[in-house]
Amino acid sequence: MTIPRIGAAAEPVTDERHVPGRVAGRTFDRLLGHLAPGRLMGRLARYGAVSVITTGLSLSILCVLLVCTSIPASMANLLASAAGIGPSYALNRRWVWRRAGRASWRRETGPFWAMSVAGLLLSTVATGVVAAGASGLSTVLHTAVVVGASLGAYGSLWLAEFVILERFVFANRSASDAGATQAPTASGSLPNMAPSEGRHMDLRLQ
Repeated sequence: MTIPRIGAAAEPVTDERHVPGRVAGRTFDRLLGHLAPGRLMGRLARYGAVSVITTGLSLSILCVLLVCTSIPASMANLLASAAGIGPSYALNRRWVWRRAGRASWRRETGPFWAMSVAGLLLSTVATGVVAAGASGLSTVLHTAVVVGASLGAYGSLWLAEFVILERFVFANRSASDAGATQAPTASGSLPNMAPSEGRHMDLRLQ
């Protein structure tokens, strides 16, 4: 005689299309189809948001220094840009690439600051050259031209910096950001599974 015995009930399947925290990343993935794997576009969106925040901070400081002080435009840009490096590093590391724990100076902090300083120097040179050519303009126009030069210099490096951060500086975390998925073993069963798990019906012969 065969007696069916019902095993553990299967866990309910959650439709990930309605999980709020994952909607934004998937939206960007759909826009570019298969051009970018996993959550790359989600990181790019967060990276862009960080850039908006830190650039807004630096440009605000730059405008204040240009309007309210008499220091040269290149020095004002240097001070304003330097003020945004710290917040940019913290937000990119913890929010964009989800790094936690103690940072590595050799692999993360040092390269990030070196890249930021290189961009700062390029921006400072650009603003110095433009400011010299716009010395005859009014205060408002002079400020607008200098701010535009600073913004253009950083914008030209924006995507290149993301690629460097993604591929080298925060590469280890990026590889695991998509989440590890247990793969079937050679025998076809999932690892770390008790013998009774996944069994919906057991037939015994009496």
